[in-house]
Amino acid sequence: MKLPALLTLASLLLCQQAATAAVTLTLADASTAASNVTITPGQTFSLAVTLTSTAELTAGLTYFMEALNPGSGQFTLISRDVTSSVFPDVTTEDGIAFSAAAATLDPVNDNDLGGLTNSGTNGVGSFNVATLVIMSSPGIAPGSYLISTNSPEAIDEAFDPITVPSSGFTVNVVPEASSSLLVLLGTSAGLIRRRQA
Repeated sequence: MKLPALLTLASLLLCQQAATAAVTLTLADASTAASNVTITPGQTFSLAVTLTSTAELTAGLTYFMEALNPGSGQFTLISRDVTSSVFPDVTTEDGIAFSAAAATLDPVNDNDLGGLTNSGTNGVGSFNVATLVIMSSPGIAPGSYLISTNSPEAIDEAFDPITVPSSGFTVNVVPEASSSLLVLLGTSAGLIRRRQA
C-alpha cells in the first residue's frame, strides 16, 4: 500500500472510533450519583441512566439491562420514571416492560427500555434518560454483582444508528444486620461452650 492510501485508511479508522465514542450512557445511584450501591437481599435501589453526547444529535435510544453471572436471575426491574427524560416517548409501555417475567435480568430483560424524543433532537450535552427501580432477590447471596446496559444504540435525526458502548454499575449485597447478628451470636455461643467443656 502506498502512504496516501495508508493515511486515508488510518483517518477513516480514527473517524469511526471518534463517532463510536461520541455518545455514551452512564449508570449511577439515583440518590448519590455513585457508580455503585450497597444493599441487603430483597432491597430495591434506584439507578439513574444518563446519555452524554459530545458531537451527535440524538433523536432516540434503545437499550436493555443485563445482570452478569452470578447475578443472572437475581435482579428484577420494578419501574421506570421518564418524567424529566429527553426520550419520554417510550418504546415499550411500562405494563409490558415491567411485567414479572419480562423484567427479570436473566441475564437480560425482555423489552427495550429506550424511547424517542418528542421534540426533534437533543444537542450536545448530558441528558436524563430514565430512573430505573431495581429489586434484588430475597435469596441473593452476599457479594458484588455487575449490572450493565446491553445492546445500547442511539439514533440521530435521520434515524441512522449511533454505536453506544455498554456501561456498568456495581451492586454490593451485604447480609441483613439481623442475619449477621445471628451468626455472631451462634459463633459466640459455640466459643463459650468450648471454654466450659
